[in-house]
Amino acid sequence: MTPGAASEEDAIVPLTGKRFFAVVLAKTHVKPTYNLELPVRAQRWFPASVVPITLIRGAKCWKGYYHGNRRFKKFNPSWRDFVHDNNLSLGDACVFELLNPETGEIKVQILRGETELELNELGNTSANPIVLE
Repeated sequence: MTPGAASEEDAIVPLTGKRFFAVVLAKTHVKPTYNLELPVRAQRWFPASVVPITLIRGAKCWKGYYHGNRRFKKFNPSWRDFVHDNNLSLGDACVFELLNPETGEIKVQILRGETELELNELGNTSANPIVLE
């Protein structure tokens, strides 16, 4: 693969209609302490206990745990491995789709921060408007 070329894993695919949430990554998500606290809306979909989860991206899986028995509901250190293996950076966004609540399978799609930069270039002038269809 040539540098800068998008991989098959980077392809954005439609959601399946199951529950999902998105997180725009901040420093605490991608640097030590690698703390990914779930949005309140998503916390309701998980039990108030420690349960196994599997993050799935493309053909790869990362097994870990969701800690719902703490004040801050979050994924365990497997999140750190996911961050490193996928070269996640500040400003990237992850879309988490709960494929199977019984087994804790969660599909993750990554939207790279460069996408946001492309959008920021739109709307600066009337010659370069943002068009919503």
